Amino acid sequence: MRSLTIFFLVVTLVFSADLYSSEKVEKNPSIALVPLSGTYFIPGDFATINDAAFATLVIGFVWYNPKVFGTIWMNETGMTEERAKQGNMLKIFGFTFLFSLMISFATPGLVIHQMGAFGMIGGDEAKALPSYAAFLADYGDKFRTFKHGALHGLISGLFIALPIIGVNAMFDQKSWKYIFITAGYWTVTLIVMGAIICGWK
Repeated sequence: MRSLTIFFLVVTLVFSADLYSSEKVEKNPSIALVPLSGTYFIPGDFATINDAAFATLVIGFVWYNPKVFGTIWMNETGMTEERAKQGNMLKIFGFTFLFSLMISFATPGLVIHQMGAFGMIGGDEAKALPSYAAFLADYGDKFRTFKHGALHGLISGLFIALPIIGVNAMFDQKSWKYIFITAGYWTVTLIVMGAIICGWK
């Protein structure tokens, strides 16, 4: 299991540092899929995806601090400091970042309206009709703001994260405190991720 964790960490670092860097996109436009606002997005703008994923760790550090919700969360989950110290930090944070990257890759479809146009052409710009380019020329920047991304992140947190966590918590017989702390964390995280991905152009 340790070797698998190290493998995923290495792959993540390689991808974030090299494969989808901005320089690669400029040298090889075929990597980039969607021209929005003069820049290439998924998966070309990997730096933005990487930053949004990293935000989950920063927010979690604050959210689960003992002076914020950390102590309450530990009480609701039965977690102790001794048990927490026994955890494999490389595995925990490695997979946390990997899963966060997966969420980041899916987030543009939730917060960027123009992704709908990209889906309508089947993902291949070479086969798109002239109307596609005309649409992006007229609406490529429409709603591409931090504020709008945060709004969609809030909606995603309330209508996706909260129900999923709530359903699992019901069967796991977790408390409402646990539901609101966990769902609150993911709602705030999705707000920040949405703002980053939608606003950074």
